[in-house]
Amino acid sequence: MLPRSREYMRAGRRDTPLARRLARCRHSPPGGAARPFVYRAESFRARLLGLALLHELPDDVALLLPRTRCIHTFLMRCAIDLVWLDHAGRAIRIDRAVVPRRLARCKAAAHVLELPAGGAARARLFTGADGYSLLS
Repeated sequence: MLPRSREYMRAGRRDTPLARRLARCRHSPPGGAARPFVYRAESFRARLLGLALLHELPDDVALLLPRTRCIHTFLMRCAIDLVWLDHAGRAIRIDRAVVPRRLARCKAAAHVLELPAGGAARARLFTGADGYSLLS
């Protein structure tokens, strides 16, 4: 099990609205310069809000929404990248720079990874890549 303490999550970071909102989500530590800090949204509130209502998104943060095939960006204030994962954790589709107030879905997906715009390129994710490698 991954640590859940606020001190661990804020190590070297300032206390941001994102950190306060996702303090109860499980997360994995970053593994390098290009690897984002991945949170898993498992509660209803975390899944509903996601990365919405934040003025800016840190470049090194990603949100995994397990068991999700459709997302909305209605309350988003900036564009995001969506990496759709299958049951094996492979990226089957990548939507880059999805603007606010949109619906996005992928019928073949089992999970979706939300990153700030350009985050998929920084994490070197491409179709067929192992999206679960970010979580280990």
